[in-house]
Amino acid sequence: MSEGRSSRPIYFFIHVPKCAGSTFKGHFVEHMPDRFRHAPGRNNMLRVFDSKFMDLQAMGTDIGCLDIIGGHSISKSVRQLAKSRSIREIILLRDPLSFIVSFYNHRNNRAFRQNLGPVSLDLFYRSLPRNPVSRFILNRYFEIGYPKLLVYSSSDRLELIDSAFRQFWFVGSHKYCGELIAHMSEEFGIPSKLQNRNVSSENSLKPEDVDPGLRDRIMEENTLDRALFEMWGDARFAGKPNVSTLTVPANDHAAHISREVLRNFTYPVMRIERRLRAPVCEQTA
Repeated sequence: MSEGRSSRPIYFFIHVPKCAGSTFKGHFVEHMPDRFRHAPGRNNMLRVFDSKFMDLQAMGTDIGCLDIIGGHSISKSVRQLAKSRSIREIILLRDPLSFIVSFYNHRNNRAFRQNLGPVSLDLFYRSLPRNPVSRFILNRYFEIGYPKLLVYSSSDRLELIDSAFRQFWFVGSHKYCGELIAHMSEEFGIPSKLQNRNVSSENSLKPEDVDPGLRDRIMEENTLDRALFEMWGDARFAGKPNVSTLTVPANDHAAHISREVLRNFTYPVMRIERRLRAPVCEQTA
């Protein structure tokens, strides 16, 4: 390998679900498949507790030929493989209401492909943790597992993520995915035209269609994710957040704990509801 290639920066893309990550990944897999690697996940239930979601052994130690490592399972431990290369961390975010509705549509579409039916948004929402975006970031990338994660209040979580984001190369709304791809594509010398992937269908639920009572509950219970998006949604390459207008709770540990416990009881209910609402297939003669 040449000296110039080994001194290139390496990009770590933290793929938060429903934040244009499939579009980002698909673009670079298409145009530079030998230089993008999906972070291999660790198939072990213990990962929930030790938060080692990434399988570093499967990743291998020779990443000199790579320019981007990304995925749902990428963890900060991958830094140890970068050696002398400079690291550029990237993340795309989404406001909590839009995130939850998009995730809901995605899961219902997946159920349909499995010949299962939809569930109500209210039931689906109760299956999610509070502030699912920030929790995903802390649990997956920053490797904070259980029970340690439950020691952090919402304000503690925001402080930790905010401090880390100031060192990231790019933080911004999923709506800036095209700008991010164009910038990186120019650097890599590949086409910049992108193709949107994994987007909801035309008949999917839209945020403005959510029942006002449920919408208010989502906004109230996910103040941390709202503040995170308000601060960092427009930062992009600046590395400097806006000032949030929201007061993020500092003593809401009990709310996080109770939600983590109670949401597990919604899973069997959702499975039953999906079966009951499964589409009826017409029998052909």
